[in-house]
Amino acid sequence: MPDEPRQMRVLLLAPIGRDADLMAGVLGGGDVETLACASPDDLGHRLSEGAGAVVITHEALGGATLRVLDDFLKGQPAWSDLPIVALVSGGRRRGDIAVGEARARTMTVLERPTRRATLVTVVRSALRARARQYEIRELLAQLGEAKGRLERRVAQRTEQLSASNARLSDEVRERIAAAEQLEEARTDAEAERRRVTTILESISDAFVALDDDLRFTYVNARAAALFTPPTGSTRTLVGTSMREALKRDGDGDGEFFENLHRVRTSRRPAHFEEYVPPLATWFEVHVYPSEDGLAVYLQDITTRKRTETELREAIEAVMSDTAWFSRSLLEKLAHVRARDAAGSAKHGVEVAQLTRRERQVLERLADGWDNSQIAHDLGLAEQTVRNYVTNIYEKVGVHSRAEAVVWARDRGLTPP
Repeated sequence: MPDEPRQMRVLLLAPIGRDADLMAGVLGGGDVETLACASPDDLGHRLSEGAGAVVITHEALGGATLRVLDDFLKGQPAWSDLPIVALVSGGRRRGDIAVGEARARTMTVLERPTRRATLVTVVRSALRARARQYEIRELLAQLGEAKGRLERRVAQRTEQLSASNARLSDEVRERIAAAEQLEEARTDAEAERRRVTTILESISDAFVALDDDLRFTYVNARAAALFTPPTGSTRTLVGTSMREALKRDGDGDGEFFENLHRVRTSRRPAHFEEYVPPLATWFEVHVYPSEDGLAVYLQDITTRKRTETELREAIEAVMSDTAWFSRSLLEKLAHVRARDAAGSAKHGVEVAQLTRRERQVLERLADGWDNSQIAHDLGLAEQTVRNYVTNIYEKVGVHSRAEAVVWARDRGLTPP
């Protein structure tokens, strides 16, 4: 780029006499910077350094000067249109000067003698036009820089978008693969759930799943038959409390729920036998902790328990009259009785360990009430009372009503 101070100077080419000095004086008086060129070659050199306009006298418009001007004008950038002022004399006009197309576009012809004011005005006008060209040059440069920045930004964003698209494509593929795996896992889980449900529904014993609040989350067919009222359905149990389900025929208190809470708290499986009064049923219960609560397997052992009770009563009856039995048979019966008593003693409890309902039944037993009287007084079915009595025998380690009465009175248990 030409030096900034030289961009607005006016180059003079006037080879005859003192024309160059006179023009420099006139233009200098109008605050115009000028530089006199000694020859066409010198003019070409000065043009390459920078110029605001060129003033040439007619005598300098020879072939060498015109070639210098043509070369410069043809090589100038698109924004540039170097102003040229030609001073002619002898009645010559613009048409008398052999000018090329580029020179014709930028050349202003003044006839000599020229008034000083006219020369200054024309040159100043040419310099203003040149200044506007420089402004256009700066704007074009700024536009070029902006275009370059924009192109670089576009290239950068294109690269970023390409990288983002690649990452997005990878993520989409990964998500599709994950979704397929999830769907496959769901399908497998559903198939496994159906298989487990089929197994649970096919077993003859009761199975339920409970949440941490002991609410039913699953009930198989056998459990539904146990816990659902006659007018109910399996759906009425799911979401309801097991304790509420057991309260419909009586209270739901007892060791059964204590054992459930113990497994829920300790997160350890448990196995126990329990009589559930509301269902009038003995169960062998297996409880397993799970992530969502408890899994409870209940096997009805009421028949077995009743048989055991009847067997104990039979042994008691036999042992009360030994006249008709041999010594060996008596020894065997005594052994059975002792073994049963030892087993019961291991599970013996004190009064405080009985449930409230068991204490109520035992108090009335101690006062000589029969089962029907106890049932009427407590508002229970007679079969339920018999089951309570059996449960009391099991807990305190006795085998007859008389032994139960003695056990209760020895501990100060009397009816209210």
